[in-house]
Amino acid sequence: MTVFLFCQAAAFLFSRWNANLPAGLGILASAAYLYAAEAGRSGSKLSLRGLFLLSFVGGEGLACLKLSFIGEMWCPGMWLSVTLAVLGFSTAYGLLSGESLREIFFPGMARDGASSWSVHAAFRERELRDDPRRFRDASGPVLLAACGIAMVSLLSFLLEARILGYVPFFVRGVPHAYSAFHVHGLHYFTVSCVLVPPLSVIYFRTGTGRTFRGDILAGIALACGLAVPLLCVSRFQLVFAVFLAGAVYFRMGGKIHPALMAAGGAALAALLVILTAARSHSAEYLNGIFEMKNSRLPLFVSLPYIYIAMNYENLDYLIRALPAHAFGKRMLMPLWTFTGLKSMFPELVNAPLYFIKEELTTTTLIYDAWYDFGTAGVLLFAAALGAVSARITEACDYSDNPVAFLFYAQFAAYLAFSFFSAWFSLPVTWFYFGVTFLAGLMAYLGIGRRR
Repeated sequence: MTVFLFCQAAAFLFSRWNANLPAGLGILASAAYLYAAEAGRSGSKLSLRGLFLLSFVGGEGLACLKLSFIGEMWCPGMWLSVTLAVLGFSTAYGLLSGESLREIFFPGMARDGASSWSVHAAFRERELRDDPRRFRDASGPVLLAACGIAMVSLLSFLLEARILGYVPFFVRGVPHAYSAFHVHGLHYFTVSCVLVPPLSVIYFRTGTGRTFRGDILAGIALACGLAVPLLCVSRFQLVFAVFLAGAVYFRMGGKIHPALMAAGGAALAALLVILTAARSHSAEYLNGIFEMKNSRLPLFVSLPYIYIAMNYENLDYLIRALPAHAFGKRMLMPLWTFTGLKSMFPELVNAPLYFIKEELTTTTLIYDAWYDFGTAGVLLFAAALGAVSARITEACDYSDNPVAFLFYAQFAAYLAFSFFSAWFSLPVTWFYFGVTFLAGLMAYLGIGRRR
């Protein structure tokens, strides 16, 4: 954390002198260092704290480069909020993981004569307990959950297409066809398709409980889980599903050859390009929105940059423009939605949103926390999230229920994309958690019955 605080202070000063390049590069370097330190300390490249630090701090570094004319000089409140978010998350995570404050702020220093890097040995011991064969009694319930969710998702998609009269993938000349493809309430079941690939991976990793017929059914469910995002032309759902599947696979001890991983990444990139074209997002359309200072930058560079950097610009704009805090209305959005209160009391959800440009409507993880309670809300929210992440890591290490890996993978995804959205204020996030809980309950009951 000391390295981060130093780079953060230096970047703040550089930004005041309009030296955006050293400001951004310094923060990017600190993000890489923090991630490498956490990976070495935990022995895991998928550590929840490491993913958050790499994503959130790295996204800040990209935003500090100011490669677009849209970006402005950040206000002091913006710098303070980002700093408190990182400190709150990392400190709470470390304390609940048994670290001292000295280890948190100086991760390479010794404690009581023993290096903090020795935690790696303890992680290796936990890896021995992650033998997938111990989950063999859960293979049947996990397969049933994957097939059930795939069937419900596909039927919901077909029903939405019937009601709305079109399939987004086959629509041309309408950039926001997917945004309009939404039947209230039903769409939650359609997008539950993202949980099918990771559940399929769990099934394939559960060892001796598998059967040939089960493998065929899992493969069909996996195909359905990937087909729905493609037909919806939802780039994020596709990436999210693949990320969840990959996180589950690696967290359960899976390994893959680097060449095969590169080929898979190239295939995913090709699919994203196809979906971009299917959404009628031409290079001219996107470049006109992005207002890049270097208009010759290729779209595959400017597209990811703008989808990361502009979220921080939106947060800065919120901090400068918000006249009064909402005191929980934003963060309790899932409660208003699932209880129907938002229909009875529209004022609960009618708070204005602050975006620096109307087409760029994504935010960061702490956007709603600041909207509701300011810097104090950011600190408390980040600390709570860090504490929960530490407990989920511990639970995943010791659980006999393989669906625990899906909970872990979801948190990993939300933290790895912490630059993108206020995930825990979205109703769909809690819908995913609810469906995952039901899948875990099925696995738990199945394990108990078999034993």
